[in-house]
Amino acid sequence: MISSKFTKHVITVTCLLSIAVNTNAQNSEFGLFLGGSYYMGELNPRKHFAEVTSPAIGIYHDAHINSRYSWRTIATFGKLKANDNLTEIGLNNYRNLQFETNIYELSGQIHFNFLPYGSSITKKPFTPYIFVGLAIFHVNPHVSSIGSDTLSTALPKEDYTRTLTSVSMPFGLGFKAIFGTISLGIEWSFRKTFTDDVDGVDNQYSIGNINDEPEQYPQPKGFQKGTFNTFDWYSYAGITISFRPGPKKNSCPAMN
Repeated sequence: MISSKFTKHVITVTCLLSIAVNTNAQNSEFGLFLGGSYYMGELNPRKHFAEVTSPAIGIYHDAHINSRYSWRTIATFGKLKANDNLTEIGLNNYRNLQFETNIYELSGQIHFNFLPYGSSITKKPFTPYIFVGLAIFHVNPHVSSIGSDTLSTALPKEDYTRTLTSVSMPFGLGFKAIFGTISLGIEWSFRKTFTDDVDGVDNQYSIGNINDEPEQYPQPKGFQKGTFNTFDWYSYAGITISFRPGPKKNSCPAMN
């Protein structure tokens, strides 16, 4: 016969496991990112936000390690675009190109809260934070000439699409606050890539005049087209909305 003492121990262990599961659920939140995405590189060397920002959306899961650290897994969809009319640089005006692409990204990030963040009386219901991580992204840039008939524009007209899957390093900062079971925040992040092909622009012209050929194009073959020894960047900025379950009342009889 099973003793009542043993039965109580079984109930106690079961309840402890239940509490652990509930605590883990309370330390997680699912959320939505809504904002914009933009690119910086040869076709947009300086400008943030204005003229180059497109809508972006993401879904994420935050696993809270403790009140200071959390791990975020986020899938994001956006669009990148830019053109040589955004700058007065001579090479850009001569090149006269534009590009646009959808961008798909999956990222893992470690977040650090400057304040002990949480919903208990010993923690703060708001905090600024910073983060860093690693991402994999996919783009298919469509590059084309803007469409000028002036002789200063490089010929022939360009119109092509490429595909690239690569990695980037996300990092950024934000601020978030708890309102009951909802967390609201604002965030700005950057992605350092390790490729110069996000925009699909080559570093040199692959066709043009060479030596004794008759002059068919304004540029010689091998003439500079992109920027050497630099990598492209892209960024996200927007708001975050997530659901954060609150603590549940203990209903385990063995713990009362």
